[in-house]
Amino acid sequence: MKRHHSLLLLLAVVSQLFSAGSIASAESIVVVVVDALDRSPIEGAFVMVGPGKDVPFPGNVRYTGPSGTAAFTHPLLQGPQTVTAGADSFAFTAVYEAAVQEVVLPLYRAFADTTLGGTAVRITGRVDGISNIDNDGFFDVGIVLPAVGIDQVLGTGRLPFHIPIELVEFPIVGQIEFPGNVVMPRQTEFFLLTFEKRNFLLDLPGQTTQQVYSLHARIPTDYIIDPPEDGNIFNAATMREVGIRRNVLIEEGLDLRIDSNMGLVRTLRVTVEEAPNGSMVTATSAASILGPEGEELVVGYDIKQELADQHDLLELASRNPGGDLADAQNFVVGAYGDSSAYLEYATIRVNRTPFNLPATRVLRNFYDPPDVSQDHVRFSWGPVHDPGTEPEPTWALSMIRLAPIDPADSTVVQQLLWSVIVPAEKQGYALPSLPAGAPGPPGGLIDVDLTPEADRLVLDVNVANPSGSLAEVLVTPTRDVTHLSRRSVTLLVDPASVPPDAGVVRAGVARARPNPSSGPVTLTFGSSRPEPGEAVAILDVTGRLIRRLSPAVEGEDLVWDGADERGLPVAPGIYLLVTGEGTGRKAGKIHRIR
Repeated sequence: MKRHHSLLLLLAVVSQLFSAGSIASAESIVVVVVDALDRSPIEGAFVMVGPGKDVPFPGNVRYTGPSGTAAFTHPLLQGPQTVTAGADSFAFTAVYEAAVQEVVLPLYRAFADTTLGGTAVRITGRVDGISNIDNDGFFDVGIVLPAVGIDQVLGTGRLPFHIPIELVEFPIVGQIEFPGNVVMPRQTEFFLLTFEKRNFLLDLPGQTTQQVYSLHARIPTDYIIDPPEDGNIFNAATMREVGIRRNVLIEEGLDLRIDSNMGLVRTLRVTVEEAPNGSMVTATSAASILGPEGEELVVGYDIKQELADQHDLLELASRNPGGDLADAQNFVVGAYGDSSAYLEYATIRVNRTPFNLPATRVLRNFYDPPDVSQDHVRFSWGPVHDPGTEPEPTWALSMIRLAPIDPADSTVVQQLLWSVIVPAEKQGYALPSLPAGAPGPPGGLIDVDLTPEADRLVLDVNVANPSGSLAEVLVTPTRDVTHLSRRSVTLLVDPASVPPDAGVVRAGVARARPNPSSGPVTLTFGSSRPEPGEAVAILDVTGRLIRRLSPAVEGEDLVWDGADERGLPVAPGIYLLVTGEGTGRKAGKIHRIR
């Protein structure tokens, strides 16, 4: 399937050579738009060369044909270009001042897609050879996963598989939701009670070749019956064995057997330095193997976390290469970041120095998390490294997504809106201005103040040092990466709705704390705070006035007690905050809960 798509792309580019002239000319550029999941061409995709319609030349907007290709020729097409593409049900992808002559732009699905773009095939099977001891206070389970790319491991790419949820009947707890990719061989605990889940379920793209592996984990029974609040079962798990099936063709009716036959030993000691107190330290033990087309894939062995305040070292399971993983190359990923559920920042180190067990790895010289700011539709970030200590960053991957105000709120469906690749030395970019008729919402963004959901716009900025050309980075944004730092910030207003002369957006809006809230909410304003006597309106999502607030003295923060003009408590839901005269300026959203 992949070779077939590669051939289609090659034919598309060759056809454009004859129809649009030689792309060796500095005055031409060929853009091929593909589905990031399977690299298939996308017909009817919107393509724009430049920062906006008719800039830098008239006719800079086109739509792709059946081959997913659009070609442009103009005297102003000289040097690196900004190219943007989008399509219905996909997020926009933009390459900022980096595309030359030809570029293949991958589009990512706007929503997490359990059908995997309509290609999903559900496979089932069993894991053989998992040893267990009855009545020892532990459950022995097998966790089945496909090997994935380094992008997915580092959190810059969506997982190319889906784990279905099964309802499983267990003693004591009754029927519970259980991950479909987990098996539990028959075992007795609490002296008399028998637990078992024979088969696994896993959804993978059909007609692809996968490396499917199983991890044997020993987990305290309490963690299954009464899971910890943080959901971190792996901290308490002992990883004991791994088994793998190589080059498995995923097709309907596949019944896969995996032999858990390669031991893991907990003799890898990892220390993460430089982590500030209050941050969460994470260490991951993994190995890279080659996929069917020579691409790097990752098999994970173990992961452990603890607060930096308590961190000395983390002991992880790993293994020396051999057996079905004779070609494996061990490596370690260390990170520290936000310990809250918002995951606002993280910085990651990948150490690929070969080792044999037992081994110790000390990870230091991390990039700093980037400081991110927003001015209208321009996003900027500061330097992340100290010259002479860490390698220079090469590329930045930025994403804008719709996310819940409360990370635990499962009622808000997350949506990817933009994915932007920028040379790291630019330290920022202006979001391309989309013309009317472009797919998706106006400007490619959603005005969260007009939606009833408890949602927010989030900007993610990942600054890293991947190797390779733009073409290679577009396929693997973290290719050979050793350093990556990330910052996620909430866009307090829709940048597309702010006039260019409004200045820094962050200074003119209100922050509601706490949010969500069942009690009083404090509204803290920036430099454009309301004057004494100036009304600040709270509306419901239909636009109906709920309450007017006004500061009594200059510089005063406002407090809303959750009541309407009559003093009656408002119902749970979303309420909009508006400042200024007339229709006002949308300043924020408040989520009232019971």
